[in-house]
Order: sequence, then C-alpha cells, then structure tokens
Amino acid sequence: MSRYLERLIEVNDSQSNIVRMNFFDYIFLLCEDNIPFVVCNVTNEEFIEMQKQVSENKLYELQPRLENKGKYNQFRYMMSFEHDAKEFVIKDYNEEEIGYYVFTDGGLEYINTGEILHISKNSNVRKIYTTRTYKEVINYYKILKKIKDASIARTVTEIDKQVTSLKKAKYSLLGIEYDLLHPEQYEEGYGRVLKKQ
Repeated sequence: MSRYLERLIEVNDSQSNIVRMNFFDYIFLLCEDNIPFVVCNVTNEEFIEMQKQVSENKLYELQPRLENKGKYNQFRYMMSFEHDAKEFVIKDYNEEEIGYYVFTDGGLEYINTGEILHISKNSNVRKIYTTRTYKEVINYYKILKKIKDASIARTVTEIDKQVTSLKKAKYSLLGIEYDLLHPEQYEEGYGRVLKKQ
C-alpha cells in the first residue's frame, strides 16, 4: 500500500483547489473530522484538463454553463460519506452495477439490495476528484481489512498466551501443576483454587 503524495482536486462550495496528499490518508482525515464528501473518478487526460481549469479559476462546474465546455466527466461517483455517519460507501461508477461496499470500523461489507445505488452530491459536501479507479480503491480497503483481521487474530493469540502464562504462574504459586490440555478441570471458589474430582 503506497503512501506516495498525489494530486487531488477538491471542490468545496464555489472554490476549487489542488490538494497534494495521499488519497487514502486524505479520505481518513475527512472521516476523522466528520466532513461529508463524495469522490469522483477522472481519467488522466481529464485530470490534466481540470488542473488547467483550476489554475485559471475556471473549473467547468463552477462556471455558468454557457461559458465553458467541461472536458471531464463530473458524475463518475464512487465514494460518499455523510455527516455523522459511521461508514462510507464505495460503489462502482458503472451504473449497471447492482450492490455496493460499506466500510466501517468493523471492515468492508458488501451490500446487495437488488437496486442500483446512485451517489450524488448534495450542497455543502466536498467533492474530490482522483485518478484512482474503483478497483484500486476497493482493493486497498480489502487489503486493509485483511491486515486488520490478522492484527486482531494476533492480538487475541497474544492475550490467550498471556492469560495462560498468568494462570500457570498462579497455580504454580499455589503448588498445583496447571494442565494446559485440560484447563476446564480448574475453577475458582472463595479465593482458593479447587480441583474438580
């Protein structure tokens, strides 16, 4: 998972600017700060055109429609996060795709309602343009979930080892040999250890 800096274009209210930051770090910060957003994919060619428009303060979607030709697709939505939400949605910008992913603290979950989910921009929502594709984004969060699951499994294993070690030490102090293969034969009662008969 690369952490290189990249260029993103952010549209907020009537302003647009170029953000130089890793895409996934930026998404994390927006979620942490509870800032609603939508993310749109653009091609490299579209992004170059958009950069030019931003530098001239003439981004198509912020101009009167008759003044400027867009030269980019502003409706290829693939992510959204709402204010006070505990999750964000990741959806393929292919409108024929039914189902979408939801990313929460618990990880990535696929939802299939049988209907097409349409992501759109509401007012006062930040709009981020990136050349990252849906596949790149979904693969990143799938890998992140695997890493998190592996980390949880390692933590549980370490806790189990520590608990077992503490039990062994406790029974050793009481002069009882703790049987690791049959821990169920021990129980606690009134501050002393009783061995079941």
